[in-house]
Amino acid sequence: MNKILAVILLTLIITFSHLYLTNFIYPQTYLGKLPVAGLTQKQVRQQITAVEKIKLLLKDRVYEYPISKLGVIVESDKTLKDLFAPQSVLTFVRSLFLTRTVKPTLIFSQDFYHFTLSTVFDLSKQPESLSIDQINKTIIYQNPQQYKIDTESLKSLITENYGTKNILKPQVYKLENDLKKNIHIQNQKLAAAFQKPLKIVIQKAGELQTLTITPAELKNLMLIDYLSADNLLDVQVSSSVFTDFYQKNALLLAQDRDKKVSASQLKADVLSAFTTRLQGASTDTVLAKIDYVPNSEGNLAPKYLEIDISQQKMYLFANGQFISRHNISTGLYYPTPTGQFKILNKALNAYSDLYHVWMPFWMAFYYGPKLNAYFGIHELPYWVAGDGQKIQRPREFLGSPHTGGCVALDIGAARQVYDFVEVGTPVYVFD
Repeated sequence: MNKILAVILLTLIITFSHLYLTNFIYPQTYLGKLPVAGLTQKQVRQQITAVEKIKLLLKDRVYEYPISKLGVIVESDKTLKDLFAPQSVLTFVRSLFLTRTVKPTLIFSQDFYHFTLSTVFDLSKQPESLSIDQINKTIIYQNPQQYKIDTESLKSLITENYGTKNILKPQVYKLENDLKKNIHIQNQKLAAAFQKPLKIVIQKAGELQTLTITPAELKNLMLIDYLSADNLLDVQVSSSVFTDFYQKNALLLAQDRDKKVSASQLKADVLSAFTTRLQGASTDTVLAKIDYVPNSEGNLAPKYLEIDISQQKMYLFANGQFISRHNISTGLYYPTPTGQFKILNKALNAYSDLYHVWMPFWMAFYYGPKLNAYFGIHELPYWVAGDGQKIQRPREFLGSPHTGGCVALDIGAARQVYDFVEVGTPVYVFD
């Protein structure tokens, strides 16, 4: 009886062992990181084919993607074959003491590579911004924190964690855009340009005198902007700061009331020197020349004439820019009126009944009730002698008062001024 029971028990053990060895996964067996010990083929197949989504942790953000969108396909038959082979008593006994890990067989299609290579993750905590620090004269760029997933890292994590609910944390790499590189280079140029002082050398009374603009003063003078689309620095001189600088050094920049360093020219020269530095040249000096300068800076009207009686000079301005300067002769026998006027009429040649002379390129700007006559701008006048000879006032009169109140210009210069103005053009006369 006991022998019969023993035989039955042994038969049951053998039968159970055979069934277990052939139908169940051995102890301490993992599919990647997924424990599958004791599961049947059907159970494992259901588990690995039931995977629908994968969660990714990038920095501090979690993204969830359907497995189909990632282009990952599991070969369940090949995976099950690897899990169940070889199945023997020896491997079963070994599994009681040693862990066995089987990697699932996965296919990573072109969709997977397209996902990793083309998908950009914007992990910025602040929006992209570009601004100018006008104190330190630097371009400040808050670039977007954009990343891509490392392809091999994600493949490895999916393979290891397939079928689990683990959140995967693949390696990422940051994308560097060209704008950030360009701004870095421009900031280096600005730092180099502001590093050294700029010297203004002034020719004054036969001597050279020096005025130094320190790096701090230079930063205060310059206004910068950055045109990102063209990768260009737009640099200007601050008009208000430059005016303060010029007035502060007015004595050094002038010889007398009429002769001084032109403020507009000096401003342009400082800008030119600085932009030359930005181009990589080591420009340390600006040469400033003292000369006759106008009373205005081209800001009195869109287009106008300026006449300075003390200098015996005329200046032409248009659109805020200095156009030209001419020697003149103003009133000696009757003073040229001062103030603000405008061109009243024009004629290619006009005759003065008062002085009996012809006045080419006539431009009237004032009517004098005392003389009952117009005052105008014209070429050096001439008269015709009895023999028909044309006699013109000498050109040596230019540069000093010699007229009856009009403003005389040199031959050629009067035609230029005549073509420049039209009726209504403002005329400013300074004493």
